[in-house]
Amino acid sequence: GEFEPFDPDAAGFELDLANPVDGDRFQPVRRQYQRALDALSSRPSDHLAAIRESLNALEALSRILTGNPKSSLGPALDTLLGTAPHRRALAQALKSLYGYSSTVPGARHGEHETVSVDYAEAAFVVRSAGAAIAMLLAEARRAAY
Repeated sequence: GEFEPFDPDAAGFELDLANPVDGDRFQPVRRQYQRALDALSSRPSDHLAAIRESLNALEALSRILTGNPKSSLGPALDTLLGTAPHRRALAQALKSLYGYSSTVPGARHGEHETVSVDYAEAAFVVRSAGAAIAMLLAEARRAAY
């Protein structure tokens, strides 16, 4: 159960999923995001799995934070990010990232055709999901104190 970042570029995300104050609350998020990191850093890397697991981790966190285990990412982000115009735009950007993953064959749905997703593209998705997770965790922790 420790989160170990593999990516020095992402070290600034402060993605603390092992906070003992939270106990096991974020363990599913930690496991899924770790699978994304593992898929991205394995040899050969598995870009589709990295994309899938990173966005699954973001969706899992949104369900935990909203307290709605059946919520999809879009409505959960709307709840978490609120109605201010800049926050709605941020929610839309994250929803678009999730939509991207749904259109890549094999990332979220069946691989009906082979597509080429290179390392840089997969790393962008994993890092973006990680940054979103870090932001949502920071906001949730700030609100709890």
